[in-house]
Amino acid sequence: MKRLCERSVAVILVLSLLSVSVFAKTDLGDWGNIERLKINSTILVETKRGERFEGKLLSATSDSMSVRVKVSRSYTQVIEVRREDVREVRRKLSPLIGAVVGAGIGIGISAALGAATNSREDGPLLGVAVAPLGILIGGGVGAKAFKKGGRIYVAP
Repeated sequence: MKRLCERSVAVILVLSLLSVSVFAKTDLGDWGNIERLKINSTILVETKRGERFEGKLLSATSDSMSVRVKVSRSYTQVIEVRREDVREVRRKLSPLIGAVVGAGIGIGISAALGAATNSREDGPLLGVAVAPLGILIGGGVGAKAFKKGGRIYVAP
């Protein structure tokens, strides 16, 4: 059981370091961050006039970007936004990332609790009980990350 606890802690540590390196940004004022995005990435754009819209990136050049925005269930519109009009751009992050990290944390906590109780019978049961809670919490955090995090560009 002690070995399982050590492995769980190691996995959680690797996942947390990976998530920090994946989301680390060197320069948020660099328009190249937008130009390097994959086509069809889901982004949230906020203009200097206060307009906000979510859509799929169609193209990005050195002075503008095109975004396909869903207007209704069956209608989309392409919006061209000039670089000087953009205040901020965020990239949509998947709730799945948060759920995976949350599950890892839940399993790690259950392994630690199981090791602390010195009971071989309660350890797996604790993992079954705590891991889904970690998935729910982590998934919720991942879903909110679109509005709170994931910034890729901020106008200087």
